[in-house]
Amino acid sequence: MVCLNHPDVNAVAKCAACGKPLCADCVMICDNQKYCSEACHLKGLASSLRSDEVISKKRDTERKSGLKKFITFLIIAAIASGAAYYYSQNKKSIDKRAKAGLETVKSQASKAIEEGKKAVPTNSKYKQHREGLVNEK
Repeated sequence: MVCLNHPDVNAVAKCAACGKPLCADCVMICDNQKYCSEACHLKGLASSLRSDEVISKKRDTERKSGLKKFITFLIIAAIASGAAYYYSQNKKSIDKRAKAGLETVKSQASKAIEEGKKAVPTNSKYKQHREGLVNEK
């Protein structure tokens, strides 16, 4: 690879901003980086500032995300604690309502099963065929 400005001289470095090959005479060292010109040095500085800004915004976003997760955890813990306290104070009435609700569900399920049995004719060919398939297994 040869220098962009001196085609008869081998390149010793590449510009940190644009990547052009440079010989020892053309290299401009600024902030421990090698550049081809002051314009590329300024581009490199601007790029570095943008990178720092992006990294800073990423850190802020991650911090805010962690804070949101922590607040969500606190809210869920408070709700769970409140529910546990409420249950401990009203255990008898809650258990009584839950038992009554379960009985209602069981009763309605039994009625639905009975109505379903009444709805299907016992002598249909389809039913006899299906029962025959079940009994064969």
